[in-house]
Amino acid sequence: MSAIKIAIKIENLTFSYYGYVKPIFENVSFSFDINWKIGLIGRNGIGKSTLFKLLLNQEVYQGKISKDVEFIKFPPNIIDTSKLGIELYKELISDEEEWKLFRELNLINIDESLIYREFETLSKGEQTKIHMIMIAF
Repeated sequence: MSAIKIAIKIENLTFSYYGYVKPIFENVSFSFDINWKIGLIGRNGIGKSTLFKLLLNQEVYQGKISKDVEFIKFPPNIIDTSKLGIELYKELISDEEEWKLFRELNLINIDESLIYREFETLSKGEQTKIHMIMIAF
């Protein structure tokens, strides 16, 4: 039996922004396996962006964060925002892999019609959904 390799391990993490009494995270511990692809979802203000800032050592915190992974920039830069979502994907995947795109859309309940619209016409939320699928490839 082989040991599971841990990509991110957070132990007793406590963090609050300067001037705030209530912490965003209080004595939080968890870990992620190296083979996982992880996305965080949740309502505004719950701490998703803050967690990434902590993982990137952009804020001072209490506790311990160990990581053996690289992080990618999100959202990725889209140079030609007049392209359709499907055109952006085709820059990342082969025609034979196009089925994976539709599988991912289905798995996270994203309306397929979004990828047939110009990226610049999408709302910020819709653009984020397109970005989420892009990082899966």
